[in-house]
Amino acid sequence: MITTETDLDRLFAGELDHKLIGPLTSRLQTAASLEEAIEHLEHLARTASTHHTAEDPTIIWLAAPGEDADVVHETIRLWPSDRLTTLLAGPWPYGPTHVVEADGPRPLLRCPINMLSVRQAISVLCPRILGFSASTLT
Repeated sequence: MITTETDLDRLFAGELDHKLIGPLTSRLQTAASLEEAIEHLEHLARTASTHHTAEDPTIIWLAAPGEDADVVHETIRLWPSDRLTTLLAGPWPYGPTHVVEADGPRPLLRCPINMLSVRQAISVLCPRILGFSASTLT
């Protein structure tokens, strides 16, 4: 598992006890920054592609990409899909996302969300928000 010190602290809501983390250091790597974590994962991806075996464990990457989503996305693409699992905090523009609340994940949708057309949205929202019908706008 790899994450930044900031993301690890955020995961534990500021209550991280470093004495409890000590025994995990052989399996948990913390980077000082997202850039450092990316550099480490890029290095591992280059070496893993030449020395990959079926027994190699999956790496779990906890990250909050923010404005660096494009760089995080490129790093993920370097890895075979079965070797890197990435859990991201915050918006992710490159694929489907799922919301996980403090009490667990929200149920996954089993069908596409039916979206209103622009005209339908206006006809529903105008009376409720603005107090007049959309027909008065035309």
